[in-house]
Amino acid sequence: MPSTRYLANDLDVSRSTVLEAYSQLMAEGYLQGNHGSGTVVASGISKYTIPGLTPASQKSQTHASAGMKEDVKLIDFQ
Repeated sequence: MPSTRYLANDLDVSRSTVLEAYSQLMAEGYLQGNHGSGTVVASGISKYTIPGLTPASQKSQTHASAGMKEDVKLIDFQ
């Protein structure tokens, strides 16, 4: 994972915001801090599946069956 200083600067947010996010992800078991090596994704975490998240394709099918239409909007954060 990027350093907290780098990520805060890159996202133009305060470092404390990034520290809090990293802390929460560590508490939930998604990240682990390795002294001297920084923060890494916890072992056993798949980059393709996260418990509790429904795949976007499944959500699209559910919405389509309910008569909903997809709408995509591009948002520029910079």
